[in-house]
Amino acid sequence: HGLEETVAHLNTLGIKFTERQVDDQGLYQLFLFDPNGVKVELNFSASEVKGRKAAVMASELSDAPN
Repeated sequence: HGLEETVAHLNTLGIKFTERQVDDQGLYQLFLFDPNGVKVELNFSASEVKGRKAAVMASELSDAPN
C-alpha cells in the first residue's frame, strides 16, 4: 500500500519509473531500476489509484513475438 506516497517519494529523489495497470489482476505497478541495473517491480492494489493513468495498460500489450 502507499501508491501515492511512493510515487511522490520517487519523484522527490529524481528516480525514473514507469507505470502499468493490470486490470484483470487488480494491480497497479511501478517499475524502476536499482543502482546495479536490476529491474524492480512494485505492486499496488488498483483500488489505490485515484486519478492516475498508467502509460501502459497490460490489456493493450500484445502477446505476439516481435
